[in-house]
Amino acid sequence: MRLGDRRPARTGAINDLYDALRSKDTALIYESIMALQKMRERTAGARIQFLLRDLDEKVQIAAIETTGLLQAKPSAPDLRDVLDRTGSARVRRAALTALAMLSVADNRPVYQRYFTDKDDALRAARRKACPVEEPGRPADARKGVQ
Repeated sequence: MRLGDRRPARTGAINDLYDALRSKDTALIYESIMALQKMRERTAGARIQFLLRDLDEKVQIAAIETTGLLQAKPSAPDLRDVLDRTGSARVRRAALTALAMLSVADNRPVYQRYFTDKDDALRAARRKACPVEEPGRPADARKGVQ
């Protein structure tokens, strides 16, 4: 091994983080997700998919955000399912924002459901993903043209 080659150490650390995701310690799971997110570990998207439905909201939101940031496109159906089933506004916002980061064409009908939602954060996430004409609002009003 050459001096300065950190790949074996990084691989070992990543494997330890993956093992920690299966822990019963919620704080350890959360910190492991955040570490994988900061490392931009692309393979983590598939490995954290089961946490998208975690019972702890903090862990669930961290997994959702990480899925979006890491562009884990195969997780889009699971994110849509979380968006449809959750009762939490925070989880719904995180799921819609993560879907917007994925840029998957199948998500377009999902975005259209949030054109007129009363939650500003959901409408903002929808605008990031699908900046199209809003029903009942003239194009000039959106552009600031008088």
